[in-house]
Amino acid sequence: MATTNLGLTGSPYLTQKRVARAQTNNASVIQMRMTVTIDAVDYVFEQLPDIGTSNLFTFELNSFLRNFVISSLKTLSSGSVASGNTTLFTYIFEGLDVNNDVISGETSASGTNVVMNYSSDDLNPIDIADYLNSNTGIATNLLLTDFLNPRKVILNSYVALSSFRTGDTQRWCVVFTDATDSIVADAEVLPVFDGTLGSDINYGSTLIQQFDEPTATKMSIFIADVGGSGFSRTLRSRIYTFEKVAEPCQYVEVLWINQFGAMEITLFNSNFAFGTQINKKSFEKVRPVNPTSYDRGQNNYMVESVKRFTIWSDYEKMEDIEKLNYISVSPQVAVKIGAQIIPVIVENATTEDYNYHEPINRVTFNMVMANKRINVV
Repeated sequence: MATTNLGLTGSPYLTQKRVARAQTNNASVIQMRMTVTIDAVDYVFEQLPDIGTSNLFTFELNSFLRNFVISSLKTLSSGSVASGNTTLFTYIFEGLDVNNDVISGETSASGTNVVMNYSSDDLNPIDIADYLNSNTGIATNLLLTDFLNPRKVILNSYVALSSFRTGDTQRWCVVFTDATDSIVADAEVLPVFDGTLGSDINYGSTLIQQFDEPTATKMSIFIADVGGSGFSRTLRSRIYTFEKVAEPCQYVEVLWINQFGAMEITLFNSNFAFGTQINKKSFEKVRPVNPTSYDRGQNNYMVESVKRFTIWSDYEKMEDIEKLNYISVSPQVAVKIGAQIIPVIVENATTEDYNYHEPINRVTFNMVMANKRINVV
C-alpha cells in the first residue's frame, strides 16, 4: 500500500489545534516529508513515526499556518480589498527511506484547504457556521462582526465589513436611503479575495465604504446574489445599517481588528479627551571661565513625549458593551482624529456596570500612542 493521506483533523481556525496525518505499510519508509504550498511557495517538514507506531505520521499545522494569516488595518478608501483573515494551502506527503530519498510510489497529495483567523472566549461561544456565506440557503448568515444595532457615522467617514466566505455569484451591496426610506443610491461591489477554493466559493473579503451621499440618512450594507436592486435582492447575509449623525464639535473614530481578524470602525461621538505626557532629563551646565547669563542653570538632554487618549462609549446595553470590550484585546488599534490616524496601545478598559439589560452601561478605554517621540537636545 502506498502512502495514504488520512486528511486533516481539528479546526481550520488558528486558535485551535489542527493536524494532518499520513499512513503507510511500507517498512522501508523511515520518515515522512510533508510539503505545504502557500502562494506557490513550498515549505518542507519531516517527521519520524508517531510514538508507539512505525507507520503513522502526524504533523501539527496551525502553529505554522498562523504566520501566513495577516490581519491588518486597511487604508481608508472606498472599495473591496483582500481581508488577510484567511489563507489557502495544499500539501503533499512523501515517504523517505533510510537515505532520506523519496521512495517511488510513496506520495499522496491533498486538495485546497483553508485556514481562518478566528477566536472566541469560552463565555461567549460563537457558531462559526453562522458566519459562512454560501450560494444557497436563506439569509441567516452573518458578516464578520457582532454588532446588531445601527452604528453612527458622519458624512464622508468610512465603515468596514468583512466576510470569511463569499460565493462567485454574490456581491457586496451598498444602499443609501433618505429620511422617507426612499433609495438615494444603490451599488454592487465585486469582492476582492485572499484566495479561491473550488469553482463557486471565495475566501477573505473586506468592504471599506465611505458615507458620501449628502442627502442620505442611512447606509445599508449586505451580501446578496448578483442582480436585482435595493433590498429586493436574494440576500445572503443580514443587513448592517449605519445612521448618519450631525458632525459634532469633536469626535474620534477607533479602527481595530476584532476577534475574527476583521477590521471594524467605531465612532465615539464627543466622548474622548487627550493630552501629552512629557518626561525630561536634564544636566547641570558646566560653568565656563567667563560665563554669560546663558551659561548657568540646566539643559535638557532628552525630552520624551507620549500622547494619551481617554475614550468612552455612550450608555449602552451590556451586550453591546461586551462587544466593544474586544477593542481592549485587539492586536491592532488606531484612533482617527480628523484626517490623522494614530496607532495606539490600549492600556486598560473599565466597564461601569449599572444594569445588564438596560442601556445604562458604559466602557472607558485608556490608550497611549504606540510610538513615543524622543528629542535629544
